[in-house]
Amino acid sequence: MDYIGLTIRFEPCEEWFRDLIADALGAIGFEAFEETEQGLKAYIDKNNYDNGLATETLKELKEYGQITVRREEIPFRNWNERWENEVRESVSVGDCFIHASNEPKSDKPFDIVIDPEQSFGTASHPTTQMLLQTLTSAPLNGKTMLDVGTGTGILAIASKMNGAKEVTGVDIDEHAVVNAQKNFSLNAVEGFLLPGSIEVVKGKNYDIVVANINRNIVVNMLPQLSAATSQGGCLLTSGFLTEDQEAVTTAAKTVGFTLEQLEERDGWLMLRLRKQ
Repeated sequence: MDYIGLTIRFEPCEEWFRDLIADALGAIGFEAFEETEQGLKAYIDKNNYDNGLATETLKELKEYGQITVRREEIPFRNWNERWENEVRESVSVGDCFIHASNEPKSDKPFDIVIDPEQSFGTASHPTTQMLLQTLTSAPLNGKTMLDVGTGTGILAIASKMNGAKEVTGVDIDEHAVVNAQKNFSLNAVEGFLLPGSIEVVKGKNYDIVVANINRNIVVNMLPQLSAATSQGGCLLTSGFLTEDQEAVTTAAKTVGFTLEQLEERDGWLMLRLRKQ
């Protein structure tokens, strides 16, 4: 299969802006990223590329700075082989240690094996770290959990390790679902993994819903996130900057959530919202 590559230049050319763009594009199916001196390169399977959606996604981020984009078609490459050959550092976050399957285990309470392939979620990003620490420090025994945009499955895996009765992950990228299934097996945990967005679990309720996605997608998805959250349950959401707090919390109130806790790390925000 061929790929579409976007060469993206942005100002200010800072790490937080690069992460924001990568998170937004990852949420609409982009599979691989490369940092450049002036910005970022993003890649997606040509068959999954929607020019209108990509254009609109980047347009929504222009409130944070200037963005210019150049598009090109790229012949088939073995992306997984390239990804697997890259050096990935292990990450220690609170009681969690996240490492590749070819790296030694730790003695931490939550030793999590993640081989990311093309998917997102290696615990290197502040948003994933905040959610990991929250999910592994909360009492989850007997709880049901839904992870929207599961990526590698890391948050669902951590929840299951911490006693969750049932975990479900959904992702619009079918490659991510396959990768998450492999990571479930590597960690000897069981759960449900489904291709698609939150609509694939319509009609079901969960004690904990997690959405590590950018602000605009979270805000637009809040009615569905609320419908999926049990009465008295909570929504853990991240993937946006501290200045986005008011926009997210205001929208959340309109669908029955109240702010219970917030955490900030390196300019990124995590919210715990309670369904009343």
